[in-house]
Amino acid sequence: MPCSGSGRPLAACLLVALLFSFATLSCAVDDGGATSDMLEAAALGGGNDGGGVLADRYSFVSLVTSTDGPLCAGTLVAPRAVLTTAACASGLLSAGLKPQLVTVGAFNFYLDAFRRPGKYEVQKVQQVRLHPGWTLQDARTNNLALLQLAQPSTKAPVPLAAATFAYPTALSNATVFGYGSRGSDGVWPQLHADQLTLLPDAQCRGLRAAYGPVPATQSQACTALSRVFRACSKGNLGGPLLLPGPTGGAVLAGLLTDGFACSDDPYVTSPNSPGLYEWLPQHAAWLQQQLAALA
Repeated sequence: MPCSGSGRPLAACLLVALLFSFATLSCAVDDGGATSDMLEAAALGGGNDGGGVLADRYSFVSLVTSTDGPLCAGTLVAPRAVLTTAACASGLLSAGLKPQLVTVGAFNFYLDAFRRPGKYEVQKVQQVRLHPGWTLQDARTNNLALLQLAQPSTKAPVPLAAATFAYPTALSNATVFGYGSRGSDGVWPQLHADQLTLLPDAQCRGLRAAYGPVPATQSQACTALSRVFRACSKGNLGGPLLLPGPTGGAVLAGLLTDGFACSDDPYVTSPNSPGLYEWLPQHAAWLQQQLAALA
């Protein structure tokens, strides 16, 4: 719909136009849905182990919980460290409820005990370390935290992207994971995944401008629209974004911190709006320092 005479703020009109163009871009590196369908098939069942194929392969994906239930997603990045968002770790996402437990390798929060005994771990959170640059007043910047586990995990951590890992200059495929609801902004008890298009930095900045000024030194990543992965759902927030590493294996390059569906602007809110990820290579020095202290 044209902006002229619509009564929409100019920023909202520009964002609507960007979202429309990125809906087209999301197909630019499409493989016909084969990868997405494969990930979804693994996530929704069909495995001889009761449907935990996805969790078995990507056992570093973790579910962060309080004693009242699931809070958000996280990623095992060292034997005793799970990376998630500062918003989740501080209790901002869930009315003050803070992480107390982490299920490493979780597939289905309710059924794993019956269908996958011994294939996941429930760990107590011993310590929380928020990024020193994150504040409640600017909760979208430096939105990451490390949870120290009480015991070393037996699962293999995912490698972190190094500080020299360059943001792709062209459209790229990224694999994302989470436990978010598909019909609300809450938590779905079962792990799911999708392959999304990672947008080039210049285009990502255009989307981020809807939230206000974009700092020149603060790099974040954006993914294009998803048919199944709701970027604003709590259970997806804190979830990993994987990209091919320099040696061919996957590396953890981002974690989901926000979704444009979270916007208060009704003109740009959509269940399938793009996701906003913290770009982890810019935090490599802080992460390595903290991981050494938490070892």
